[in-house]
Amino acid sequence: MYRRSEGGILSDEDLPQSINGGKKLLMINEEGSMDCVLSIDFFDKILKHNGQRGIPEVPIKDKDGNDIFDIVKDENGEPIVVKDKDGKPKTTKDGKPIYKRKQRTRKMSFTEARSWLINRGLIGPNATANIMAYRVPTQAQSYIHALRCVDVIPVVNDTVILPEEFTKITGSDFKQHWSH
Repeated sequence: MYRRSEGGILSDEDLPQSINGGKKLLMINEEGSMDCVLSIDFFDKILKHNGQRGIPEVPIKDKDGNDIFDIVKDENGEPIVVKDKDGKPKTTKDGKPIYKRKQRTRKMSFTEARSWLINRGLIGPNATANIMAYRVPTQAQSYIHALRCVDVIPVVNDTVILPEEFTKITGSDFKQHWSH
């Protein structure tokens, strides 16, 4: 039940314990939507499509737990000095110039990103339906479903896991289009 070339759709048969606690996905959950699990890259694209930055990056820390910054340089390789509203260079109390800095960041690990999504109620037990799925061609209301994302998986290529009943109800040919 998986077509990698156009994004994948998988059934929820025998989910491992690491995905949604091993529980089957609900075709109709308590809010009337359908449960799904998305690949983390698909979820990141949904956030970006919605005008957000996607899953944010996190600061890189030194051995003492302090954020690491780099001095920003101009096109000639010279450090850029921070200026006040009058255009004068800002300095420290002892007269040294204050340079423009950029914080070093890194992408979140899968575990960090998953926790970030759960903490914001975008996935997991506190999530609500926020995705529309529909079969093309759409011939009946049963071809359209509101989805609640209950978990994410670390695979790529826009993979979605749906309840096993989905194929029977929609007559799916695994070429769904997804919108948010």
